[in-house]
Amino acid sequence: MKTLDEMRKQLIDKAEDDIAFRGRLLAEPRAVVEEEFGIEVPESVELRVHEDSRSAVHLVLPPEPKLDMQELQTASGGNCITSPPCW
Repeated sequence: MKTLDEMRKQLIDKAEDDIAFRGRLLAEPRAVVEEEFGIEVPESVELRVHEDSRSAVHLVLPPEPKLDMQELQTASGGNCITSPPCW
């Protein structure tokens, strides 16, 4: 099974070489992804394809983390709640 990054790269590479594929990917991303990778995308997953231009650039952020920085440090052992020494 390919990773999400590998699938993105494959779609972008193909869209750069095939203008018809690019247009279809923009218009019907779910159908294209399902056909290209032989998978079923759950209805709960929304697929959006954006096209950069000379006047518009899209920045995609990862999902919000479920823990704030303090919680992440504590969970990873990077923060000592009790007085030293910390193990």
